[in-house]
Amino acid sequence: MASATVRAANASTKVWHTVDASGMVVGRLAQHVAKLLQGKNKPIYTPGADCGDYVVILNADKVKFSGRKATDKMYYWHTGFPGGLKQRTAAEMFEKAPDRILRRAIKGMLPKNRMTKSTLLRRLRIEASESNKWASQCVSTAAGAPAYAAASKPPASVMGSASASDASDELEIPFLRHHISVSDPEGIDVDAMREETLEEPDFGLLRTVFEDVWQKEVDFWAARDEVVPEDIYDKHGLAFPGDGAAPMAAADAAEAVTAQARAYWEEVGKQQQQDALDALAAYKAADGGEWKAAPERS
Repeated sequence: MASATVRAANASTKVWHTVDASGMVVGRLAQHVAKLLQGKNKPIYTPGADCGDYVVILNADKVKFSGRKATDKMYYWHTGFPGGLKQRTAAEMFEKAPDRILRRAIKGMLPKNRMTKSTLLRRLRIEASESNKWASQCVSTAAGAPAYAAASKPPASVMGSASASDASDELEIPFLRHHISVSDPEGIDVDAMREETLEEPDFGLLRTVFEDVWQKEVDFWAARDEVVPEDIYDKHGLAFPGDGAAPMAAADAAEAVTAQARAYWEEVGKQQQQDALDALAAYKAADGGEWKAAPERS
């Protein structure tokens, strides 16, 4: 009982953390901030005690999304009136209120209890600019506990792909899945990479794997006495046979998907790979300098 009392007393000491969100990935940043709000970075952390600190996030309008989340991720809310379901893409939400994106992401990573609503989220401060209204509190924390403040900074993995590559002195070449040391441009063997990468993908493996995947999809819906719905066909780019029709055979579905992949490789993929290699050759010829990625092709 005494140890719990000591932990609760130590947990009452709150400090202020400043996090610059420039170039950071939304989800990874939210995960780090959620730990600071709960106090999970402290050895005295106790789930039932209030051990967390204050967190001030600056430059919330400069965060990044990984993958295609900016266009594919949707945010939903309801006005409370009939037919009042609203939605926005992450990019639209980012333009209107970038702080809401971070607040919702952080809230989703916190426990669903009264402490989160009444205490933890009230210690979260988010600013879309560099202006820090709580600079005095943050400065006092940096002066009073510099080692603790430094240890609580976001790790390198929170940064976006470009910033993480700069931090590790590596360069990730798009489409080629190669990591190149930017400190040694002369050591880049472009010719060897051309021989290694300019090959046709293994479409036979794709056909085999997708045939198994589609058969499991058919079996799943058959177990429910239903046929594969139209949206599943659309997701894979397959022609819907119609309501009440028998599902497409696994071999036919695999052949259709393989044909689509082969056509994409011939029309887009091969040229994308060539453009990336040309950009890498230009980077080497310039003896390093600023990396200019290959042009995007649709």
